Amino acid sequence: SGGGSNLTIAGKKALADEGINSLAIDGRLNLAVLNVLPGISSADTFFAGFSTVSMRLSGINRTARLSGTANVENAAISTFVGASRLSLDRLQGRILFTSNQAQIENLSGYLGGGRFTATGGALIDNDLSLSSYRVSVVGSNVTVPLPEQFMTTGDARLDISGRKIGNNLTTLISGSVLARRSIYSEDIDLADLISGRRDSSLSGGASTGFAPRFNLTISGRNALIVRNNIADLTASADLILTGTTTNPQISGRITANGGTVFFKKDRYEVQRAVVEFPPNTNIEPVVFLQAETEIQGYQIFVNLSGPLTDTEA
Repeated sequence: SGGGSNLTIAGKKALADEGINSLAIDGRLNLAVLNVLPGISSADTFFAGFSTVSMRLSGINRTARLSGTANVENAAISTFVGASRLSLDRLQGRILFTSNQAQIENLSGYLGGGRFTATGGALIDNDLSLSSYRVSVVGSNVTVPLPEQFMTTGDARLDISGRKIGNNLTTLISGSVLARRSIYSEDIDLADLISGRRDSSLSGGASTGFAPRFNLTISGRNALIVRNNIADLTASADLILTGTTTNPQISGRITANGGTVFFKKDRYEVQRAVVEFPPNTNIEPVVFLQAETEIQGYQIFVNLSGPLTDTEA
């Protein structure tokens, strides 16, 4: 049952609906064994670490009940946001099992170097599979790759919930992130923008499958830092992240009242810049830019407005 597992299983597990269960499971379990379960593997979610368990399965098989405790030791859970991994590690805690419920008595860990605590629980079906769950996470100074291609550090209040549909387990990550610092350092190919090609993180069709879904607000005053081949500026952000971890989508606004942008080797000082991301992903982001520069002794003032790929002076 996984390297490092050392379990003692004693008693009887009934096969018929009216059979009586009397099963005891005690010992140390490698949580990596969860990764082979269909509902988990299909959601691109991965477990690691260990849990010391003391569990009892009793009662008539068709209404069997699980009771006991599971102590989590240095565990980890990870998933993907686009191409970036989102990991909760150094998990320590205790989970109580009573009747058809699992309740987090205490749980803490680290997300991108910042500490968080979690509360919540889950409902368990008669076949001992997970029926639904809800976990609330409060973190301070955590770092996450959200939105995609950004690296954001701030305070988070998240609700992670899900339910079983068929053999698959859905996941919804909702809540808010108050950003202290969010860095975007990826270079931008202006030729791609001019030709109308859009990044998949800002567009794409409807999300499909059972990848974890988002409904997050990300905000921060003067928290967004853009440093790449076309800009060096600080901005405020008020964004909504939806879609899935495989196809995240952004709506909202980014506003800057200073900084520098570069175009055709000329340097422009930004007086005001706004980028609006419409909720409809089929609509291009809209840019409003006021900037100035000096070229061959002439002071040039620039006003741009319109879709990102078709701005007008």
